[in-house]
Amino acid sequence: MVKQPKDSCDGVLYDMDFRFRGAGIYGDHFYNQFFLDADGCFHMDDGPAFIDGEGNRLWFTHGLRNRKGGLPAYEGKNGDRAWYEDGVFHREGGPAIVYAEGNEEWWIKGSKLEEAEIKGYKEWLTLGKGTAFGHYLLHKEMIENIEGIVAEFEKGLAKPLKPMKPLPSFPR
Repeated sequence: MVKQPKDSCDGVLYDMDFRFRGAGIYGDHFYNQFFLDADGCFHMDDGPAFIDGEGNRLWFTHGLRNRKGGLPAYEGKNGDRAWYEDGVFHREGGPAIVYAEGNEEWWIKGSKLEEAEIKGYKEWLTLGKGTAFGHYLLHKEMIENIEGIVAEFEKGLAKPLKPMKPLPSFPR
């Protein structure tokens, strides 16, 4: 499984020759238009934070590629689209990257799915088959945490859970 590095905001994300004057709209000699927050990170609440000179549009939230409402965070002039969540490729229910010529890439939380995983995921989405596989993909971190707790408990590293006290009965 391929992992994608996460975006970060170390000031402006590429080398530009301009003077940062705080939050606002900027432009450069390549006809790029971009919006920065007070920390110098790409950010815009209600539109693309970066529009390049050719018309490609990217949405950012405080330096991380992100767009709400199930819409793509990258819209290419040629028709390419990409979905991001918190700076990594992510889309539930469809491919995270759709190229104009029709090719697709499926990503969940920054991890690229292989062909077998995509097939299982599609079956899970459309037919309700393979639910354990789909649940694992969507909640992998939670499952790994639970497995770690169980392993610690089995090794005697974790304290056993105390039984809960019964709830008081309420009058009818």
